[in-house]
Amino acid sequence: MFKPLRKISATPQVIQRSSLPETLNISFQSPLDPLKAGPLGYHTYMNKIYDKELAGVAMIADVEALPDTLFPEKSFPMKLEKFLGACVAQGLYDASQKRWLVPDFSAPSQELPAADFLTKIRKCAFNSLTPNQRKKLDNSRYWTAAFRNNALPGGFTERKPDVIELLEVLEQTWRAAVSDVQLKSGEKETTPAFRQLHDGALNSFSAQDGRLFHIGLALIRKRLFLAYYDRCGCIRSPPIDIHKDPCNFLRIILGASFLPLERLGWDMSIKERGETRVVTVNRVDYTIINCIYHDISIRGIGTIVWLAGPSSDPRVVVAVKNSWVDTSRTLTEVDVLKMAADKQIRNVPLVLAYETVQKRVGKKMEDVSTATIRDQTHLGELTKDLEVRHYRRVVLSTYGTPLGDFTSRSELLFGLLCGVEAHKNVYEKCGIIHGNINDKTVRLGDTIDGNTGLRCGSLVGFEFAFRKGERPTVAKGLESCSAPYMSIELLTRAAYVYAELQHDFEPFFYVLFFVCCLQDGPHGSMRSDLNIMESDLGAWLSNDMKAVGRAKKDVMLIQRKDIFANFMDEHVHSYFEELKPVLWELRMAVVREDPPTNHQEIIQILRTHLDVQIAKDFAQEEPGDSYDGADESGDLADIAIPETNENVREPGEISAATGASGSAEAGPSQQVGELLVRAQAARLADEIYAAQAAVPAEQNAASGGNKRQRASQRIAEQARDPQAPSPYLFPCKCGKGVRQGQLGLIECTKLGCKSRFHHRGCVEESLGYRPDNQWICEDCTEKRKSTHKKTLNPVVPHVAGTRRKNKTVG
Repeated sequence: MFKPLRKISATPQVIQRSSLPETLNISFQSPLDPLKAGPLGYHTYMNKIYDKELAGVAMIADVEALPDTLFPEKSFPMKLEKFLGACVAQGLYDASQKRWLVPDFSAPSQELPAADFLTKIRKCAFNSLTPNQRKKLDNSRYWTAAFRNNALPGGFTERKPDVIELLEVLEQTWRAAVSDVQLKSGEKETTPAFRQLHDGALNSFSAQDGRLFHIGLALIRKRLFLAYYDRCGCIRSPPIDIHKDPCNFLRIILGASFLPLERLGWDMSIKERGETRVVTVNRVDYTIINCIYHDISIRGIGTIVWLAGPSSDPRVVVAVKNSWVDTSRTLTEVDVLKMAADKQIRNVPLVLAYETVQKRVGKKMEDVSTATIRDQTHLGELTKDLEVRHYRRVVLSTYGTPLGDFTSRSELLFGLLCGVEAHKNVYEKCGIIHGNINDKTVRLGDTIDGNTGLRCGSLVGFEFAFRKGERPTVAKGLESCSAPYMSIELLTRAAYVYAELQHDFEPFFYVLFFVCCLQDGPHGSMRSDLNIMESDLGAWLSNDMKAVGRAKKDVMLIQRKDIFANFMDEHVHSYFEELKPVLWELRMAVVREDPPTNHQEIIQILRTHLDVQIAKDFAQEEPGDSYDGADESGDLADIAIPETNENVREPGEISAATGASGSAEAGPSQQVGELLVRAQAARLADEIYAAQAAVPAEQNAASGGNKRQRASQRIAEQARDPQAPSPYLFPCKCGKGVRQGQLGLIECTKLGCKSRFHHRGCVEESLGYRPDNQWICEDCTEKRKSTHKKTLNPVVPHVAGTRRKNKTVG
């Protein structure tokens, strides 16, 4: 007799836009969209995401008190009746007929007249104020319908705002958006209008790293709806008849037009100091260098991570992480990281400081929370089942870069191996299961392993971690379901199965598999020969959890006629051909039910293949591919091969980092000891290369000591100089700063290039074709041509052991 599985109580999970591999989101935003990820932003895909993300108590309609809560009359310098009188005097409102003299909004295509109407109301109200009153209002924004037919740049969905309010001081992208208006001419078109407002909220939250909430307006014929979005969902006002209730209409329009940005959702704890931005955590100021991760969602944790440094010491670089923490969760990320620090676990970040962000309300300081507006609108019982999220800021020692930023196949495997080992140590020493393994939580770290010369991997994002032996805490707030990375069992049986340790092993395989399928090489290079949505892999990107589970099950499970090898051949790029054996072995281990896999088995698979791959990577390296020890002037660089020590193993020894043997059975790994020495030399050359790119040639010539000392000296001097250009940002052709580690970049291979990194899409658009990995930027190409014209190469006898030097004329 079979026993049916009982339904369980579990934290609600939904697929969000942030659930997708980050490479696809980057591709979608790229002008060329190399992976053809466009359909992931289309209406049919996003509407289903919104319906699940904002289901239940996350969407509360007909909240009468919302307009007065967001825009109280005391916040205006003049009574609303006087503003209305000014509109009457200017011929905008007919008091006798009780009607705004506006275009007929029951007719279609009224975007331009609507933007003009809103502009006239604001101008009329502004001119009616005294000069002193005008100073109290922020008038540096404007309404426009310029993007009614063309998408506003910088967004994550394809819909176009009918009318949008933008800041004058910023370029016209979603980063400048204040609020948006969606127009509909049909009485029953409320649902399409509200879905378009969801788009505006998603784009606003995902493009602006300093946005706490978003305000959207829907104008359906003569009815106006006000929608407030935060990380717990949406609150919507009842319809307001703009003709019969003109003061309430003015309250909303003038509130959105004039009130300080803090009242419209801006995070004022981020201070502007000249051209820099500063945040304070536990009374310490941190200068923001750039944003290295930004969650794409409306409801949820909304993670944002900045690369930053203490304003008092620019030599130090840390990660500042903002997140909306669900207070119904008993175990927080800070709790887990503190436990890991106590056990001295490597390859997880250290918590340096943390606090709940506060804002001033009257004479008191209060925590920034999603409960504020709901409390002020007296929703009470309506929100008893809704989570409360507090806005918290954590300073971490590091956050790393995406795993796809690897520089070699060896580094890719080693990064994943470090992530698995960190997961194992957190589980065994702290009794914690991570519970959210995906491409955003398994990353490359900032440290170099002494044995291999490779960057270590790191494990981050412990927001959904839980204790082993206990059922995961059932939280009120939803959890983003990383379906492309989630185990088959959790996807197909979520209502009947609790998350366990075994469910974290399968996602490690998917992290590696997606890199091999979506990239065509190192440094985050995206392939352009794959239409992701038309491939079989596209089924893994569905917004339905069970559909993703079924699609994976069809391919991943071990079958009598196994098709997984065919699936790899169709989807894995040829650059990763050598990694197919490790993919096969990992897949066999993680989907096997009896006996279940364990950490050590996965680690051993990765270690064995890592040793072989290190040997292959260096054996395949051609003489001209790496730095040859010469500086720009042609002189040999003073690079010394590091002496062999206990951190570099000789052929035949057991590797402390990989655990593989160098015996006769190991094959190519016998030479790994010598190759590791070469790896360290290459790493040293890379450090000098980076230093030369950042420091002028005359400073290089004037400084004394050997190359290694001068490189260290330059880096230290640049870090100490607050006026020095940031070593983390490089100017792309489009004028925007890019950082090493971002996906979708291409690197200039010319030694000493100061631009160095560019958006691959910008380069391809400029050239008209896709360059290879030996690309040299335009500036370096021009310099090479000008140098070539001045250089003569006289024929001189060549003496063995010496190097010919060019003679430069004039």
